[in-house]
Amino acid sequence: MPAATNSGTGYLIPVIALSANAMPDDIEKGMTAGFFRYLTKPIKVNQFMDTLDSALAIAKKRASHTGSLGGAP
Repeated sequence: MPAATNSGTGYLIPVIALSANAMPDDIEKGMTAGFFRYLTKPIKVNQFMDTLDSALAIAKKRASHTGSLGGAP
């Protein structure tokens, strides 16, 4: 289950896939399953860092709307 939610707040945590399965069908299945991004090995550092920046920006934006990062109080 790639998308983690806190049912009390509906907060969505972006989940990033990192896999050696790099065939187009594998990537499509991962994205259809709900992953925020699907990265393949070997890791491309710039792509990885850009993905983390995007995920953190989304989390920060959602936290400012809810007043929480979605973790336990």
